[in-house]
Parts: sequence; C-alpha cells; structure tokens
Amino acid sequence: DVDALDRLLRISVETKNIEIFMKYYQHAIHTYMETNEKEYMEYIVQTAPHLPGENSLRVLNFICLHSPSSSILFLFGSVLHQKKQFKKAISIYQNSLVLDKNADVYHNLGIAFWQNNQKEEANDILVKGIKNFPQDKDMKKTLEMISN
Repeated sequence: DVDALDRLLRISVETKNIEIFMKYYQHAIHTYMETNEKEYMEYIVQTAPHLPGENSLRVLNFICLHSPSSSILFLFGSVLHQKKQFKKAISIYQNSLVLDKNADVYHNLGIAFWQNNQKEEANDILVKGIKNFPQDKDMKKTLEMISN
C-alpha cells in the first residue's frame, strides 16, 4: 500500500539503497496501470520529482507514455524545468496545453521560455494565458516583471 511505499522511500534514502525502493515503486506504477486507483497515481506524482538522479524523469516518461494526461505532462514539464532542461520542459508544457488549457501550464511555459532566452515567446504565451485566465494574478505579475 501507499504508506508502506512511503516508509520504504524514507528507509532507502536514509540507507542510500534506492534499489529496494525502486522495486516497490515499480510495483506501485504497475498497480496503478492495472487498477487506475487514484491513491497510487497521487503517490507516484508526488514522489517522482524527489527520486535520485534521472529516475524521476524515467518514471514520469513511463507514465506519460502509458497514461498521458495534462496533469502528468505538467508534472513532467515541472521536473524538467527544475532540472533546468528548458527546451524539453517547453515541449512537454506545450503538449499539456493541447490536452487541457490550464493557467499553471501557461504560467510555467512563459517562465520556461523566458529562462531559455525566448523573450518574445514568453511574452506571447503569458498574454495568451492572461486572455484565457484573466483572474490569474501570478501570470500578470510575471508578465509585468519580464516586460520591464
């Protein structure tokens, strides 16, 4: 169950023996794929970014291939973004927007464009995001910041 996975994660991080955790983590992924139980997906999504090395990218890539959704793509883009892999993050965020227009995706995509020195694209996507989500104050602040 999810609590047991969480305990295994803590133990494997403390002992630096991630192989044990990865074995059970893969079990959680397969259980989710077979059952679609929401708690497994939530656990995978919440913990994947904290896996060591490239494991987080491997796990999220696997999930995106087998169960693509806007929220999974957004998370995958966020992990790439945090790892400063801006071009890849941009591509994933754009795919997320195809599935579902979301203010957070527009915002992060604008920031990723900006950090990748694509200033015009950053401006354009934030303007488009604000047009679709006029109540989003964070996007407006970011647009003001990059416009100065």
